[in-house]
Amino acid sequence: MTDTETAITPAPATPMAILAAVASNPECDVEKMTAIVELQERMMASEAKAAWADAMAGFQADCPIIPKRARGDKAKFAPLEDIMAVVSPLLREHGLSVSFSSEPAGAGALHITCHITRGTHTETRDFTCPVPSMINPKTNLPMANEAQCMGMALSYAKRYCLCAALNIVTAGEDFDGGPPPPNPAPDADPDAPQAATRAERSEAQQTADRLWARWLAAGGDAKGWKAMLKQASGLAVVTSPDQLDFACWEKVEILVGEREEANRG
Repeated sequence: MTDTETAITPAPATPMAILAAVASNPECDVEKMTAIVELQERMMASEAKAAWADAMAGFQADCPIIPKRARGDKAKFAPLEDIMAVVSPLLREHGLSVSFSSEPAGAGALHITCHITRGTHTETRDFTCPVPSMINPKTNLPMANEAQCMGMALSYAKRYCLCAALNIVTAGEDFDGGPPPPNPAPDADPDAPQAATRAERSEAQQTADRLWARWLAAGGDAKGWKAMLKQASGLAVVTSPDQLDFACWEKVEILVGEREEANRG
């Protein structure tokens, strides 16, 4: 070899290179080719699954505990938008994505599937929940139509399915380093109506402000807003955001979304 010649290191044999060599042989053995193709597919699937598992491990190591900041009927919870705001950047960082599919699961139930994908590998997790029947206890009349009830069930199911699929942990609200409020007395009725705390009023007000801004952007007005709050809550007069519980605000959000869709149409 002269000084001007450069040594060339042969490329390592890969299943596809072997396949090409075999295919170029006029005496090609079809069974051998099939075996090589199947081997390549198994190797690629195994590598994709391993990469998915590594990505999930990295995501779970980085994902923080998400505080429960929204107020439900009886307990705090972390709404879907809060969870996605935290996990979306981490999913992108680790090359993961999530999507959902849904289908009815018999009378009055909804089945949700969460698809977690990295590259060519996808794994799924399932969750089934009942569709709520929103009945006003005072009038015994529906407080939401079937589509609105299905929308609430969809949001609820996606939240629980996502947390289960990604092993997301949610915790009680953050009291800024201070002690939590005292528990009620042992003989107190945990289901009895209680006055909203200052933090709860603030969260209800933030929810109201966010939805009000969307309502205005969709062409709504103050009169329509008040009518919508009455419809969602079943109350004759709504004077404060903390009069509406979580279920009511979910209905308001659905109604705002319907207004936005109509406005875009």
